[in-house]
Amino acid sequence: LLLSKPHLTPSFIISMAKGRFGDMVLHSGLTKDDAPLANAKPSKWHQHYTVTLPSSDGGGREELLQYKPTLLRDKFRFGMVVGDGADRRVETFEWKTRGFGGRKLVRVRNTNENPKKAAQEAPEKAVRNDPEKIETNDRDGEDDLARDGEEIVAVWADSKMNFSKVGEFEFRGAGATGQFGQVWALMAVMTCMCVWQK
Repeated sequence: LLLSKPHLTPSFIISMAKGRFGDMVLHSGLTKDDAPLANAKPSKWHQHYTVTLPSSDGGGREELLQYKPTLLRDKFRFGMVVGDGADRRVETFEWKTRGFGGRKLVRVRNTNENPKKAAQEAPEKAVRNDPEKIETNDRDGEDDLARDGEEIVAVWADSKMNFSKVGEFEFRGAGATGQFGQVWALMAVMTCMCVWQK
């Protein structure tokens, strides 16, 4: 899979040595020989994915994307340390169904946190991958706030009737500001690809 910003030349590649449903590696360039930035490995029965990300000590750190099938909707959830310096904290995020062929990554809020205030504090259209809104046929009503009050930090839309690409990804709200850090951004992209693969 080639990754690029809209209407631009691809910058990265995701290799899948075992085919669509195997391990995935995000490379720093356009060939499989380029250094890996992150990788994702499904468990035997695809009940979870282990995502390996860069760490400050130069090694790798592993994070878990948990998959929980339910009667109505499948759940994909992960928690990790985000932010920098004194602002470092653990936060939880969940990929949820959004309209037909779409997903939204929501920030699972602390019960003491006001979700409307958190969404309003993020710049309205900060650092978006594409100035045009990704169409996902959702009915959430607000751009960066879901109907259930949870803050949307990224969205995914499957490509329909387009055989040259699999979909579009976009950071939203706090996810677009960089406040969660670069490693979180890699985790968001890799978990999105895990959900697409599933």
